[in-house]
Amino acid sequence: MNIKEKQNLVINFVQKTCDILGIEKKLNVVFQDGMFFKSNDVNALIDAKTWEILFNLNWMEEAGSLDVVLACFHEVRHAYQMLNVMGILKTESDDRIATWKHDFDNYFIPDSKESIENDIFLHFDVEIDAISFACYMMDKMFNVEAYIPEITRNLIEERMKEIKDKWQ
Repeated sequence: MNIKEKQNLVINFVQKTCDILGIEKKLNVVFQDGMFFKSNDVNALIDAKTWEILFNLNWMEEAGSLDVVLACFHEVRHAYQMLNVMGILKTESDDRIATWKHDFDNYFIPDSKESIENDIFLHFDVEIDAISFACYMMDKMFNVEAYIPEITRNLIEERMKEIKDKWQ
C-alpha cells in the first residue's frame, strides 16, 4: 500500500471510528513530516487545541496498513475521552471522567521509544483505555490480536473486557 492509499485509509477509519463512538464534532486529519514530532517513534497524536489528529508520514511510509488503522482507533479514542472530560459526551462514569481529566492535566508527549514504554506513560488511564479500545477494535473488525505492552497487559485486558461489554 502506498502512502496516498494509507492517507485515504486514515481518513476513512478516523471517520468510521468517530461514527462508532458517537463523535459528531469533525476531527481533522493532518499528515506531518516526522521532523514535526519529538521522535519518529510517535506515530500519531491528537491536538486538542486544533481538534486535529496528526499522523507521522515517516512512520506511515514504513507501517503496515493494520498498524495505521490501529493508530486511528487509538487517537480517535483520545478524542472520545476528551469529549467526555469536556462534558460534550456523557458516556462514561464520573469516576472514569475525573481520572481522564487528571491524566490529561498531567499528560506529556513521549520523546523516544523508551519514554513511550516507560511505566508512567503507559499507566495513564487514558493510554490504557485507548490501547484497550484499539486492541478490541482490531480483534472485532479484523480478528487480529494487536500488540499489548507487557507492563500493562493485565490492566489493558481488564479494560478490553469492559469495552467489549459496553460496545458489543
